[in-house]
Amino acid sequence: MKITIVTNGIPNESSEQAHFDPLMFMRKMKKTRISFDVICIIDNQFNTSKISVGEQIYLLKKEFKNVLNIHLIKKKKSGTIFKLKKFFFRIFTFYTY
Repeated sequence: MKITIVTNGIPNESSEQAHFDPLMFMRKMKKTRISFDVICIIDNQFNTSKISVGEQIYLLKKEFKNVLNIHLIKKKKSGTIFKLKKFFFRIFTFYTY
């Protein structure tokens, strides 16, 4: 059986429920020893984690030995409206660390 998990952002515990749900599935598959792939669609401009993307991927691979591949799809937007959204997003986002 081959399973692929597609996530919006890199799954982590310190984030909201949408980023934590893939971790729950991954841990369930770890217990049952099912191999799977992970596809992460990320936007570096909205990544509010203190840990870099490369280090987050390293930690995922370290925790889950049954992950076959982790693919990153980077999306990037531009324009003045997007820059305003990014500015307000940075102001109103609080770190949980």
